[in-house]
Amino acid sequence: MKQPLIVGLGRAGSGLHLRALRTARDRSPDLWRGPVVAVDPRPGERAPVPDDVTVTPTLDEARALLPPERAVVHVCTPPDSRPAVLAELCAAGYRDLIVEKPLATGDRERAAVAGLRARYGPRLAVVAHWPASGLADRLRALIASGTLGPLLRVDVTQHKPRFTRSLRADDGHPTAFDVELPHSLGLVLSLAGPAEVAGARLTDLRLGETVRPGLGSAHLELLHADGVRTRIHSD
Repeated sequence: MKQPLIVGLGRAGSGLHLRALRTARDRSPDLWRGPVVAVDPRPGERAPVPDDVTVTPTLDEARALLPPERAVVHVCTPPDSRPAVLAELCAAGYRDLIVEKPLATGDRERAAVAGLRARYGPRLAVVAHWPASGLADRLRALIASGTLGPLLRVDVTQHKPRFTRSLRADDGHPTAFDVELPHSLGLVLSLAGPAEVAGARLTDLRLGETVRPGLGSAHLELLHADGVRTRIHSD
């Protein structure tokens, strides 16, 4: 069984991926051998480094401990640095990559990731736990059954304060579209199928005299191929 390598020990890497890995290993102690290896140039800056994690400041040092053929990499760096991190991992020989959402923050970044796939052939899996939830399974079964008639519209509204993180200069999320909305977008596409964007808008985050453009709320409207309409609002 391959061993986990976490790139980035921020909130996602330390608070989410590492916690999920511990849960998995508690249930199956033989899931992998050895400690979790992590790459973080500033370990312990935001949270203490756990005792069961071996932290290295560079990918080269991590590669000496955990070569590509033995690793599954969890890419937990901020979205705006994603293409550069993926390029470094691919060039180092890593091919099994679990990537935090979103995979890319724009057309240029998406094209860069597509180029890496064409050149190196990595196996990429983007974290999408909303569509993989038990509730999503029940919703898909309900829609497929037709018990309540055809699906006509989906509305998703989410309010999740994150002022402190959004105000940090190194937050790494260009706009509110890159924060929580990818979760609900993946869910509605799994429920209602392919769609085109019918409308989108952003608001700024304002706190006192401080303004962070595009990091307040995000609103997205979709028209699905079968006529279903979706409205997603994330604040």
